[in-house]
Amino acid sequence: MVRAQLAWEDVDRLPVLAANQFLLQLSVSEPQNTVSDVVLTVGYLAPPLLLGTPEEQRAAAAALERVTVRPIARFSIPIGKATELGQVLQGFLERVEEGRQQP
Repeated sequence: MVRAQLAWEDVDRLPVLAANQFLLQLSVSEPQNTVSDVVLTVGYLAPPLLLGTPEEQRAAAAALERVTVRPIARFSIPIGKATELGQVLQGFLERVEEGRQQP
């Protein structure tokens, strides 16, 4: 195995997109029929615009049949890297909760 330091270039050039909805699927490779990747779909759900009095807003909300999630991106992540991503995210959130991770 070769080890090398990773350098993330031009990260600040990418837009930061709001995301609040996530969908996970498994990708199965044929013909072995084995799980190869996790497919992560990231989207954004904007709250529906409800106008009028509070009663009218409640009625409009009750009449909604569906609210659309706008997809932002899809990622195919190998199982091992998906596990790594979960560990990195969990560790980061634990440090935030403990006050050790500064913004």
